[in-house]
Amino acid sequence: MDLESNDSRMSLINILEANLEKGDSKAVIARVLLRNFYNIPNMTQEHIAKLSFVAPSTIGRFCKKIGYKNFIEFRKYVNEYIEKLKMDSMLSDAFYEVADKDVFSFSDEIFSSTMKSLYNAQKSIDIETIDKVTDLIISTEKIAVFGLPISQIMGKDFQYHMLRHGKYMEAFTEFKKQVELAESLDENSLAIFISKTGGERKFICDILNIVKNRKARTVLITYKQDSYMAQNSDFLINIFYEENGLIPRGLISGILYTGVFNLIIMNYLKKIKSKGGK
Repeated sequence: MDLESNDSRMSLINILEANLEKGDSKAVIARVLLRNFYNIPNMTQEHIAKLSFVAPSTIGRFCKKIGYKNFIEFRKYVNEYIEKLKMDSMLSDAFYEVADKDVFSFSDEIFSSTMKSLYNAQKSIDIETIDKVTDLIISTEKIAVFGLPISQIMGKDFQYHMLRHGKYMEAFTEFKKQVELAESLDENSLAIFISKTGGERKFICDILNIVKNRKARTVLITYKQDSYMAQNSDFLINIFYEENGLIPRGLISGILYTGVFNLIIMNYLKKIKSKGGK
């Protein structure tokens, strides 16, 4: 299971940020769970309730709010997330070999490996699709960016840079707001989905189905071209990802996705310039 499809920690951060100023129990519970995240697999619902100064039933309702059936399912997913995180964070033998070099040689190896990954990703991307998506971004007034919280970090960055250049689009990390945004779209809207796994998590597939029912056009950025979301999106930007044995997967995949967004932004600026804009 990919870390994106089991984003327990990001869900908690999202809840904490959304409710921090309100001072209600959701923010308290989220903070307790984040502070004790690696101990959750060994904790009971009653223990967490005591630390949060709420009733055990409140913990159950909280888990449902962030997309789980109950606390037991939440704890199971957290345990899987932690185990996967440990695996993804393990450093390879290739890293240790490079790490023994001086800092200048080390930096050369890291940059060379990063550039190789970017080059391989570039060869896999359909530039015509990038161009068509850019045209849609220019011509569409209502644009929404969707993704699980980990992906939405990149989505929010994309939103920020597009806003800097005069193009408004909406991107939320909170699940409920994403659903509301999806339900507000119509046939004149554009929905951009960021999903590394192509929708292993039911939530993002549900959002796609809402958007399709609203007849909005859809774009998926992923590295799984045979996924459910890839087969049900109007435009697919598939990124080739290859384990290089040196840079951890989480780091290099973020660089590749940012590279795609940078390409779209630069192509947008190129097209705007050709039309006489600034």
